[in-house]
Amino acid sequence: MPDQTTQTELVMIENKTEYKTILWLAFDGASRGNPGPSGCGAYATIKHNQHKPVPFMTMKRSIPPTTNNMAEWKAFVYGLQQVWQALEKTDLVPSQIDIRIKGDSRLVVEQTCGRWKIKDKKFLEWYQQAHHILQQFGKWSMTHVYRQQNTIADELANKAIQS
Repeated sequence: MPDQTTQTELVMIENKTEYKTILWLAFDGASRGNPGPSGCGAYATIKHNQHKPVPFMTMKRSIPPTTNNMAEWKAFVYGLQQVWQALEKTDLVPSQIDIRIKGDSRLVVEQTCGRWKIKDKKFLEWYQQAHHILQQFGKWSMTHVYRQQNTIADELANKAIQS
């Protein structure tokens, strides 16, 4: 009998798909000096079926000096890429996963969700990379949170600058 914890299945309820696997991704970018020394941080937890959420991925990355907005975009995309790479090492199927993303960059959240236009063409490439990955998931959502609700990703981004 297959291991129930590694199978992802969909349940149809009144024409609504309920995903059995939920992945939460938090990201943050930091820049000291704007532009200045910069870093990215992200972490993800995953919950399958009725199990409790467990740590899935942690990422901190030092990046060349840049602005805070660019660091935020890079943290988001690098975080998605790390999630994707971690998923490739599992039996989970991205198209059957509900990914829920939170970040304290209102710019990244609003642009990703299509509510704000992307005026700076530098961000367009990052937007396209993010959407290429997001389209592979069964469902995705993104929420803006305040820095106090994003402390782990913030800590990872700041540690990346110090590395």
